[in-house]
Amino acid sequence: VQNFLYGDAACSVLKLADFGLSQLILDGNVLSSVCGSPAFMAPEMMLKQGYDFKIDLWALGVTFFMVMYNALLVGRSKMNVSEMKDAIKDPAAGQRALALATNKANASSEGVKELKLAAIDLIGKLTLREPAQRLSAKQALKEKFVAWTYANEEEIAFIQT
Repeated sequence: VQNFLYGDAACSVLKLADFGLSQLILDGNVLSSVCGSPAFMAPEMMLKQGYDFKIDLWALGVTFFMVMYNALLVGRSKMNVSEMKDAIKDPAAGQRALALATNKANASSEGVKELKLAAIDLIGKLTLREPAQRLSAKQALKEKFVAWTYANEEEIAFIQT
């Protein structure tokens, strides 16, 4: 979360910074290098199965979860790559955290409850273990949580990079 830059409440713009490890992935190509922070690595990267741009959607889901709950979706802070790999091998990795978050959301007041449940639904769809089942960026922008967030905006900008 150190790579998020936030000005002030009047501006309310959140910027993502530090793309030192970024790479161009052409359609149909897969990468295999393991890099980045273990807590944000998608299962396919962690397990060296080859990956594409869908790892970024996983990292976004993990980041959303961290911002909402001040906790990691899988594992715990200060885990090394080997420990995180063991945690991510668990087929239920992340599902327990989402279930706890859902229970907390259900205990919220009605308006807040619906918003929290929509956020948890989005996080769940961004962090599906199978990359082919994970939302794309365009699909994520059409999710209920994002639609509520931008209800007063005319258009959500999507910039293909």
